[in-house]
Amino acid sequence: MESLRRWRTLSLIALGYVAGGAGYVLMPQGPAYLSEPAFWSRPSIRLLLAFLLPTTAAAIYASIRIVWRRDPVRDPDEAFESACEPILFAVGAFILAMHVMVLGVLTGAIPQSRTGLSRATIVLFGLVLASVANLLPRTRPNLAIGFRTRWTLENRHLWMHVHRLSGYLGVCLGVLIAVSGALLPKAAMQVVIGWGALGTLVTFIFVIYRQKASSQAR
Repeated sequence: MESLRRWRTLSLIALGYVAGGAGYVLMPQGPAYLSEPAFWSRPSIRLLLAFLLPTTAAAIYASIRIVWRRDPVRDPDEAFESACEPILFAVGAFILAMHVMVLGVLTGAIPQSRTGLSRATIVLFGLVLASVANLLPRTRPNLAIGFRTRWTLENRHLWMHVHRLSGYLGVCLGVLIAVSGALLPKAAMQVVIGWGALGTLVTFIFVIYRQKASSQAR
């Protein structure tokens, strides 16, 4: 099962490179090229835009997997093992969704509507945040994923408490961001997301401070 999840993420990254190759070929036909041919005719510019984000996703995946394999802190845990790959998949899916939107605009496949693309980005970010946060409670002390501080790495119970809380708060915030991005007017969306993020941060700090103070008192 773990190898299947790994191949799913690697296949997603490979599709990003395929989309980048198609974008590189089609960019000369897009509106950006036609408006500024002297700039977009440079192969280096088109190569950068065609392959930067898939390469970023691949670098993130490779670095996390390297740390994961050599992690002296991590202990074998079936639930934890099954959470790592879905988190990497969710992050990679968000990066590559952005990649497809950028290529779509540059090639003319997606109408250049800034409002629509901005809202799509916000909704996608909210969904990815909720997805990753939902998996955080299944993590255990490790050097690759999560809130890696001296206190959480040394105290398994504190790690689990921190990530359970951040999971609940992250899911709520992610849903709030996605719904706000999809339904609210721009001004209201900014206010709701801003106050929601601030409230989430304040709640997280307050609860963790209380938990740490309670642990030290014992």
